[in-house]
Amino acid sequence: MQKVIKIFLTLIVAAGIFSCGGSDSDPAPVNSKFIDPGAVTNGTGTESSPYNTFAGITFEAGTSYLIKRGTVLYEQITVNASGTSSAPIIIGAYGTGEPPVIDGSELIDDIAWTDEGGSVYSCTLTPTELVGRGNVKIDGIIQNFVTTATPGSGEYTIDSSGKVQVYGDPSVREVRLSRRYFGIKGSDVSYIEIENLHIRQASLHGIHFEDSDNISVQNCIIEMCGGAYIGTLQAGNGVEFGNSSSNCTVSGCTVSEIFDSGVTCQTYDNNQTASDFTFSNNTISECGFAGVEVAVLRNIDKSGSSISDLSVNGNTITNCGDGFSGIRYGSEGRGIKIVADEGAGTISGAVVEQCTVETSEAGIFVSGNTGDIIISRCRLVSNIYGVAVYDVQASSTLKVKLSASLLYSNNIGFGFHLVNGSGNEFELYHNTFYDNTTASVVVTDYNGTPIIQNNIFFASADRAQIFSTTYTGYTITKNCIRECASFVAYGDIGSPSVYNNLTDWGFADNITTDPSFVDAPGADFDIADTDSPCYHTGATGTGVTVDYSGKNFESTPSIGAYEY
Repeated sequence: MQKVIKIFLTLIVAAGIFSCGGSDSDPAPVNSKFIDPGAVTNGTGTESSPYNTFAGITFEAGTSYLIKRGTVLYEQITVNASGTSSAPIIIGAYGTGEPPVIDGSELIDDIAWTDEGGSVYSCTLTPTELVGRGNVKIDGIIQNFVTTATPGSGEYTIDSSGKVQVYGDPSVREVRLSRRYFGIKGSDVSYIEIENLHIRQASLHGIHFEDSDNISVQNCIIEMCGGAYIGTLQAGNGVEFGNSSSNCTVSGCTVSEIFDSGVTCQTYDNNQTASDFTFSNNTISECGFAGVEVAVLRNIDKSGSSISDLSVNGNTITNCGDGFSGIRYGSEGRGIKIVADEGAGTISGAVVEQCTVETSEAGIFVSGNTGDIIISRCRLVSNIYGVAVYDVQASSTLKVKLSASLLYSNNIGFGFHLVNGSGNEFELYHNTFYDNTTASVVVTDYNGTPIIQNNIFFASADRAQIFSTTYTGYTITKNCIRECASFVAYGDIGSPSVYNNLTDWGFADNITTDPSFVDAPGADFDIADTDSPCYHTGATGTGVTVDYSGKNFESTPSIGAYEY
């Protein structure tokens, strides 16, 4: 699928168209058990006589399990009991200093390394049911996973047999290999709260809950996770809610250097029902697959599953595709990915608001039986695609509404490509497209009846603003489109027809003068002002009431993402 998109992009270009977990002291709640990994002996769980391990602890509803700040716990925590709505189980921190670390790695200093020549050294660590082999950290720096025969400086290789190769003599450096599959995991449990922890170097997932409900993860740092083999497939996410999970949240977390996705909810078995997820106000970076992933997976032959009622809001996501692996399924690199695989099931009720995505393959990627996807007040900058909607399924329920968003310095601002599914639609209202280097909007293999209204399309140089294989059935009104050579093109990608002016184009109810951008104090983007031809000249009845900054649009709104 990714190759098709890249070929599509190449053809267009060739055609010449166009901090979490702070150091404050944490007061201990009533019914607390204390864990200090640095304690010499395993105590009774009081603050004066703390446990030094989770081994042997029986989780109980209404109890907080607090790890001492400034310590490192080399252990996997398995939650095997549930809390209740009034008495949740809490796993958190106590004391002062940095958040306690749950580290999934082991120091590899007591095994025989083989010198393979060329500064490459190898060892073999056979996996077990509980112990995997994932990523490698040398002298505190996560190494980049590569699939070449031998690694170079700053790189490692690993295969399903357990053979690990590193570059440079391990005997003179600290080599830590992720071994424990999870930082924290649970299955079929409820009402668990995880807060103020630092989880790193799990070989599979930092935090993983399956078939669980009312799970909260907040103010945590999760980094350097994933890369373990599950059979012949490498995988690993920062936080994952799997199969029939519901009412789960991830908020205020910092997630980085993840093999697959930073935060995800997904189904991967038959007839799973997942619902009510909120992923908010997280900072996510350097994930090899996606910053946020919502996926109903076919997983070879799975079907009958669904994910419903999802809110992704206030997240800042950067450099997806540049995880420590950097090669997950090629160069996927989605900032936010919402996909229901063909035959696997459906997604419904997905809303993406006030998210920033930068320097990724696609800022927001949508595909499959996803129903109505609402995207509003987002900032999508310096991606290959700001928003990419791509589907080749025989039938699809996909529909996208994008509003009050800023899309600038992407290669393509909004791309819509559906081979089948003539009933699918897209609506673009009140967006500002600025200096997207190939085109602002590109639509191919599509015969729907979309609406493009109240948008600003601007480029400082002559380039296409809109490209489409056809304009049949389009509603394109009340947009401010900078007229230039070949500013609109349609038809065959290789030899398109072009329009140089609004009259010839046939969509007369638009504005083609310069929108008169000015610097706006406190805004993250140049905006038009009251002297602009876009000022209070937009269409009414779009259903979009709030602009990018949170200001209400006037009864006759201004064109673009801002009301001014």
